[in-house]
Amino acid sequence: MKIIDRKVEIINPPLYENLLYQVETAGRTCYKSNKNEGSAERLIASLIKSGHMSVLEFGDIMFRITCDRAAANQIVRHRLFSFAQQSTRYCNYSKNGFDNEVKFIKPIGLDDTSELIWEDNCNLCEKDYFMLIGLGNIPEVAREVLNHSLATEICVKGNIREVRHFIELRSDRHAQADIREISNHMLEMLYNLFPVFFKDLYIKFIEEK
Repeated sequence: MKIIDRKVEIINPPLYENLLYQVETAGRTCYKSNKNEGSAERLIASLIKSGHMSVLEFGDIMFRITCDRAAANQIVRHRLFSFAQQSTRYCNYSKNGFDNEVKFIKPIGLDDTSELIWEDNCNLCEKDYFMLIGLGNIPEVAREVLNHSLATEICVKGNIREVRHFIELRSDRHAQADIREISNHMLEMLYNLFPVFFKDLYIKFIEEK
């Protein structure tokens, strides 16, 4: 058994200038206005402030997220995203490709005593999983003894409007701490790469938290 950290990566991040060009082109088509030097960020900031979000659908971003299965279940509820997730039906964690071990992600908020109980359960899950595999069961059967802390990878692609919607829900203080950590990490990276598209959310959830 191995405990690993949550992780968020942006896959093949688009050039900021390209996103600005695409979204500005869409926005100015609506208003039939002309571009000029440095106009893209001003226009986009104005559109976001006014709530004209449909033009943000013209820019896509892709992520690879390492998280527990419980968090992944929340992520896939955002149905306007596209998903490709590590399959417990086909992945056999007893094989060399998975280092012959089951990986888990620790829930946020466990005290020392609770963490020991959780670790004992994860160890038991791995033991029972390997036992079922050893008895000839296929992974889709053996996986039934694994808990919600099982680590998984999921590729997520969506347009900027939907990414913003995800962050607005999952960085909110009412969201589960585990998914909030993922969302805030995502937001910090997005703001550093594409500032005008995420500045207001960064101020709301990161600077003012």
